[in-house]
Amino acid sequence: MLALFSSCSSESETPATSGEAMPAQAWTDPVLETIQKGELTIDIFEVGTGTVAKDYDRVSVHYTGWIRNSEFVFDSSAEREVPFSFPLGAGKVIAGWDKGIEGLTVGTRARLHVPWQMGYGKRGNPPIPGEADLVFDIELVGAR
Repeated sequence: MLALFSSCSSESETPATSGEAMPAQAWTDPVLETIQKGELTIDIFEVGTGTVAKDYDRVSVHYTGWIRNSEFVFDSSAEREVPFSFPLGAGKVIAGWDKGIEGLTVGTRARLHVPWQMGYGKRGNPPIPGEADLVFDIELVGAR
């Protein structure tokens, strides 16, 4: 498993329809809402009805991550059938996750478009090269 640790409201089309390369397991549902948080873009596919994730909650997330404009999946919790858990907002994961998951409700399915500055930075984290923009399909499955 590749660690996600830090080292450094309108309808829109999904990247699948905008010509961006995506892995076969990427979601192709219609985007319900797009949220912009600075350089981070969050496409919402399904809005959950559970607890709202806030800083220092222990959250659990299923995810598939790939390098933007490629079909190269570098990690997926879905394949392991075990969600990834971490304390939100504590700097234990890449900044794009801390910022992108905060405020989502349990049950939400979303796509995080993470710029390299909020991912693994200039150095990267093999097999992810430096300055790589990342995409994650996530499902928030728990927050407590």
